[in-house]
Amino acid sequence: MPGAGPLQGSVETGVTFAEAAAEWLRFIAEDRERKPSTLVDYRSALNVHLLPVFGERSIESIITEEIELWRRSLTDLSNRSKNKLLIQLHGIFRRAQTVWALPVNPLARVEKHPMRPSGDIQVFSPEEVWALVRAAESEQDRAIYMTAGFTGLRMGELLALRWRDVDFAGSTIRVRASWAAGQLTTPKSGKVRAVPLAPDVATALASLGRREHWVGDDDLVFAGETGGHLDGSALRRRYKAALVAAGLRSLRFHEYADFSVMPMLVRRGCSERFSMSGGRHIQSASRKARSVSVGW
Repeated sequence: MPGAGPLQGSVETGVTFAEAAAEWLRFIAEDRERKPSTLVDYRSALNVHLLPVFGERSIESIITEEIELWRRSLTDLSNRSKNKLLIQLHGIFRRAQTVWALPVNPLARVEKHPMRPSGDIQVFSPEEVWALVRAAESEQDRAIYMTAGFTGLRMGELLALRWRDVDFAGSTIRVRASWAAGQLTTPKSGKVRAVPLAPDVATALASLGRREHWVGDDDLVFAGETGGHLDGSALRRRYKAALVAAGLRSLRFHEYADFSVMPMLVRRGCSERFSMSGGRHIQSASRKARSVSVGW
């Protein structure tokens, strides 16, 4: 990594990259109200990839050519991960322009890495979801995998789900909140939404509701031993073990919830009827597919 380069402007801020990164984190946490889970990801990227390289440097000494060399050194990361780091860097320098009048954002002329289509999205079929369910460690985990696979609820939304949100009569689950990084937040979409409650999911949840404790309207559907929120990290470990036991290919939990067959149909706005098992059908709901922009 080259040493400090020439100033890209006439202003000397006296601010280090670490200080600028801290201000950017404060800004997105307090002013932009980013979710705790998002902040955890940003802090991790800073600690692992950015602060060790740029932390003690003055922000005005970091130049475009240096960043170009640095990003070429990230040979062990995917283009998607590299672009995330570039976007984070861009945000830090843009905030420095606002707060300390940094004259130039060195990321302005840095091109992002190409994102080539990877072909057809790999999804779990209903049969594969059932294989995962059968390999689950407990009745509660079976209900979690079934609910995620056939409704598309993300892990944080599953961990925040309460019995009052499960409408058995109306065959609907209302997604009101998400639990991440030890805090309750809004769902990822930012608003309450309703998803279809498929018959097999309803059966699994009804069976779970016959347990001795934690069955009141305000209780968590997927509760820990003392009624509190489940440990998401432990749940991920059990999920990975169930994938291996079921002989299934590896999918991260959020990919499993997002890309199993039923969630894919829902997000593509299909109105067709979708068979889960045994000739039973449910009507899929309409919802626009989510898109991700990598623009500055």
